Amino acid sequence: MTYSWRKGGQSGGGYCNAIATDPYTSSVIACGDVWGFARSDDAGRSWYPTNEGQTPGAPYGRCAAFSQKHPGRAYVGVGTLKYQNPSGGGYLGMIDPALGSPYMLARANTTISFTSYLPTGGAGDVPRPCGRLIAVDYDQVSGIEYLYLLTRQGLMRSTDGGMTVTPLGLPAPAPLYAWSAVCLLATGDLLISSFRTSPTGGSRLWKVSQPRTSAAVSEVTGIHGLPPVIEDIASVLISGTHVYLLACGPYGLIRYNGTPLLPADAELHLSSVTQDAAGVLWTGNGVGADDHRCVARSMDGGQSWQWATPAAACLPTIYGTQRRWWLADAWSAMSKGSGYSVSQLAVGGTGIVYSAGRAGVHSTHDAGQTWAPTCDGLDGSEANAFTSDGATVWASDTDYHSSASQDGFANATQDSQPPAFPAPSLTRGNVKVTTTNPPQILVNGVDQADDYARSALTNPKDVYADAQGRIYIALSGGVLVGDPT
Repeated sequence: MTYSWRKGGQSGGGYCNAIATDPYTSSVIACGDVWGFARSDDAGRSWYPTNEGQTPGAPYGRCAAFSQKHPGRAYVGVGTLKYQNPSGGGYLGMIDPALGSPYMLARANTTISFTSYLPTGGAGDVPRPCGRLIAVDYDQVSGIEYLYLLTRQGLMRSTDGGMTVTPLGLPAPAPLYAWSAVCLLATGDLLISSFRTSPTGGSRLWKVSQPRTSAAVSEVTGIHGLPPVIEDIASVLISGTHVYLLACGPYGLIRYNGTPLLPADAELHLSSVTQDAAGVLWTGNGVGADDHRCVARSMDGGQSWQWATPAAACLPTIYGTQRRWWLADAWSAMSKGSGYSVSQLAVGGTGIVYSAGRAGVHSTHDAGQTWAPTCDGLDGSEANAFTSDGATVWASDTDYHSSASQDGFANATQDSQPPAFPAPSLTRGNVKVTTTNPPQILVNGVDQADDYARSALTNPKDVYADAQGRIYIALSGGVLVGDPT
């Protein structure tokens, strides 16, 4: 007997730290807190895990950016929020189907890490210090692609795809060693901000002139209205002029010269800002708002704004499917508002905007008229154990109690009062999951894992086989299901 592997219907959930889109294709990379990385090549309709080679560990996805020289290639930052040792805890990774398996997470450079040091762990710091930590600058004349990397070791530059890096004289600022954004300006210079040291203060801002060559670093101070919180920076075009915008948490959305575009609001925490190809500005709220202020847009260069996420616009059906999302009624759903938070926005093709944050990825494909959970195959939930009564299988969940299924997790529903769960084990009967590298799924001693399964096996915790012979594996990334063939 052999097995065909898939992710279960316990899709979404978890926390998606960052998201990036390919400027040439419909590919998207999502960066998870406990589930590593996942990729979609069809504008979010379906996803597959891209952690092969790093599993059965749980790589923490901090950031991603697509190459402008190599279509389909993504550079990703791996690290943790709580890591005191600056010499470990992460690396620069690469996800590129041209390098071999589409599921592979290759280590491009292990001398740098994308870690920070938040003694409280960072879980309460919403939005978390993740996001645009990699900037890509492609010089078509010389054929050189410059990578600018905000690492624990400081600002780095690479001209060979990250294999070697050069320090540019800006160390990660103590005590948190946490960055919030790097932005490539129209002039070729960089603006760089550090994460705040408190919910309402502590960010710093630097300008790096001529980073391709001399890289002169100067801290920006004295700008009228410069806020003490800077979560994101974007270079946009307004009326044909390049303008640089700062998403400043409770202090609103501010132009680099200090002019406010959205006023300060203590009930909001603006965490991300971007612009689509049609010139529409988008900004996201990094904390829950009871009145559904999750994502706002401006079609007139920031003169007026509309919140694009009223409850009626937030659909319960998973994008690209006919399935109802198992968390559609959860407190962290976009339609609920109060628990939903935006970590990072990214624009795709015409009318497409992705929101990464609490409860995974949501998107609009009609310029903000409607939003849907965008998670078919993207299982961010943290499953820990299984139980069953013979008809229903329950998977425990760290954040949402449990999910339940009667069809082999083709579909799932939330269940806040599941039966008791027995102690988890990676050996059940004739099935054994190993935490070797590569991991194995042994059935009667024969490995049944394929590349997809090996990529999906982030931190396996429990295994269960039902009467039909299906194998279920609980992961820091939902449920992996093996259907007998």
